[in-house]
Amino acid sequence: MAQRRGMTLVEAVLALSLTVVIGLIATSLTAAMLDLRRSTDDYTQNVQSARLGLAQLQHLIRTSRVVVAGDSTSMTLWTSDEKDPGKMNAEEVVRLTYSPGDDAVLKWCVDFSDLTTELSDALNITISLDLGTDWNVTLDLMNSANLEVSEVVTDLSSICFRYDLAPPYTRAVAIDAVFGTDEEAATVHTAAALRTPKTSPAELAEAEYTAY
Repeated sequence: MAQRRGMTLVEAVLALSLTVVIGLIATSLTAAMLDLRRSTDDYTQNVQSARLGLAQLQHLIRTSRVVVAGDSTSMTLWTSDEKDPGKMNAEEVVRLTYSPGDDAVLKWCVDFSDLTTELSDALNITISLDLGTDWNVTLDLMNSANLEVSEVVTDLSSICFRYDLAPPYTRAVAIDAVFGTDEEAATVHTAAALRTPKTSPAELAEAEYTAY
């Protein structure tokens, strides 16, 4: 009967080394898959934040009467004309501005609904379009004691507003936004036309947005 030969020291070392290498490869693959999953989850979250935030932003623009003033990261909207027909009142003004420190677009407005009718009428003054182009003057006229600031779009890395015509003649606003950072960043290009129904007629053609 032949004797069974055991492993030599060299063979044992090679087998152990091979086991270690296979273990390291498996660990690296597992770590890479977990990183990919985290990255995918972060990207998906950024896309969801983009859809929700931009839908709110588009709604504000779409239902507004006039873009009173605007630049690449902020705009002042005359949202409605309910109090004094043909006149812009303090409660009808909304300011949208990108705040890098908050990674968000902030909405500034006043709310006099909790005040008496007499006091509300006294504070809800008329603001002319020429004064409305200066946000600091408008802010003073809006009465800071009743000012409310809220986040409309969050998780932003950057945003850029582009106008088909300069305010106050704007009919459509294009929005270029980046949500998140690095590999998880989601870039979104969209647009909204003023005074339109839910489905905006703003379309992209030859890199320019047009409102019908």
